[in-house]
Amino acid sequence: MATVQDWVDDLNVEVPSCLELTVERAVRFSIQDFFSKSEAWAYEASVSLVEGVVQYTLPIPANTSILANRYVKVKYDNHTESLISTLARDINLNITGGPSSFASKGSVMFIDNVNKNVTCDVGFTLKPNRSVDEVPDDLADDYFETIRSGALMRLKSMVGKDWEDLKGAEKHQYIFETGVALAKRESKKLRSRVRRPARFNKGFAW
Repeated sequence: MATVQDWVDDLNVEVPSCLELTVERAVRFSIQDFFSKSEAWAYEASVSLVEGVVQYTLPIPANTSILANRYVKVKYDNHTESLISTLARDINLNITGGPSSFASKGSVMFIDNVNKNVTCDVGFTLKPNRSVDEVPDDLADDYFETIRSGALMRLKSMVGKDWEDLKGAEKHQYIFETGVALAKRESKKLRSRVRRPARFNKGFAW
């Protein structure tokens, strides 16, 4: 995992008179902003559904939450069925037959009417919160410079500071926004990823 400190260490050369805490805040904000806008942080796993259980806590990375539903595909003996994405408040527990819809909130996935023990493949997009400390290495490798520019855009926009550089801030804003657009376009493409088993807390709660 790449850490916030990796970006801070790199940026200290650009803004040597800036407090490290200020640089750290700028990096965290840039990470949040980038992944919220680009939807580039994909999460995929294989989850075992248990008969009668509606709520599943997914083991997503610390300091992240689900940003958007992508898919849930329930695997039966002879076919796979894709569920319909909805809101948690709209999950219908009064239907008959197998599960038909899913929803999410925070780190929790809801699935209606699980009438047998089956496995499903799930896909969600994640967003980090303001306490994010780490980013997966593959995402950091792809987007290190874009996130770096997002942090510099904010730092160099601080009027009256020794490191103020409004023209530099405009340059880094362009790099950041271009990187977000490219990442968003890439995130919409279908990708083949290795599924990994997920352990979860089982429970029924609203």
